[in-house]
Amino acid sequence: MTQPFIKILLIEDEAAHIELVIRSFRNESDFQFTVVKSLAEAKDILANDKPDIIISDWRLPDGDAIDLIPKGKTKFDFPIIIMTSYGNEGLAVDAIKAGALDYMVKSIEAFSKLPYAIKRAIREWEHIENSKYAEDALRKSEEKYRLLIEHAVDAIFLGDLDGNFIGVNSKACNLTGYSKEELLMMNMQDLFTEEELNRSALQYELLKKGQNVINTRQLKKKMALLFLWK
Repeated sequence: MTQPFIKILLIEDEAAHIELVIRSFRNESDFQFTVVKSLAEAKDILANDKPDIIISDWRLPDGDAIDLIPKGKTKFDFPIIIMTSYGNEGLAVDAIKAGALDYMVKSIEAFSKLPYAIKRAIREWEHIENSKYAEDALRKSEEKYRLLIEHAVDAIFLGDLDGNFIGVNSKACNLTGYSKEELLMMNMQDLFTEEELNRSALQYELLKKGQNVINTRQLKKKMALLFLWK
């Protein structure tokens, strides 16, 4: 099976630098270049095709490379490496904050390492994309889980290993008379009288061992205060 090309969009307006970039890939057979010299040309290309990666000079005749990155967009379609002829820590920070994957200062050594740098950047980008996908799937799963708990017929209390509440549903609030905010400041023991706990102690040790504990208990409800005015 033929190995697919890594499609690179190179945005560079200096002919000498274009030649140096292309020359650094002379021994590589799995890269395919599209070269443009302005942001306008790049945007025309991007309107119809998606590269695997962009390498762009910072300063271009019609703007800066970071202008390619949509403002306020949280997910980009491809990684961007920004190049500049002059090292500047401030520019590097601005580029990364704007969404560029990497920033490099042009030099013979840097150009010679471009094939390796691009392969590494694409691996890193794939890892970022996979992580985003996993995080999104987990978030959707948690939202679904919370909805199931909230709409359950029974009162549900979720607690940590020390019995502190970390989640409750509306039925739990109705049952106890406490608000969700109040319950999340409480411990399981707060819902039982001292007599009830002496009669049947809470069995955290069994729960920590993964055992099921089934019991019948009487819960305390929040006391309502009645004020009589004369």
